[in-house]
Amino acid sequence: MRYIIVDLEATCWEGVRSPDMETIEIGAVMLASGQGPAMDEFGSFVRPVVHPQLSDFCRELTSIHQEDVDWADPFPTVLRRFRAWIGSGPFCLCSWGNYDLNQLRSDCRRNSLLLPPTFERGHITDRDIDQ
Repeated sequence: MRYIIVDLEATCWEGVRSPDMETIEIGAVMLASGQGPAMDEFGSFVRPVVHPQLSDFCRELTSIHQEDVDWADPFPTVLRRFRAWIGSGPFCLCSWGNYDLNQLRSDCRRNSLLLPPTFERGHITDRDIDQ
């Protein structure tokens, strides 16, 4: 069983939790098993469309520059590349809490895409591991 440890960055504003948040970076590491080793890494910036200009707060928090997202591919393209990178076969999608999976759901809805069912079925968080 492979483990895909995913970490997303999204548009953000100081003191505001907005439904308009969009993924601006997908980073992931693929582990051969729960104990490793790391097999591969994925990283891609994503161009936001709802609020294409990153806030000062977002740039400071994420260290992502406006130029990084200005030239990036849109979410549907990056999601396709991410799914292709994961490949076939069983895997668990792992994240720190439910934020990353919820953000993927939101971005899929916004782009009229289906969240891959394997993302839902195989998702575990740090809370699952601690129990």
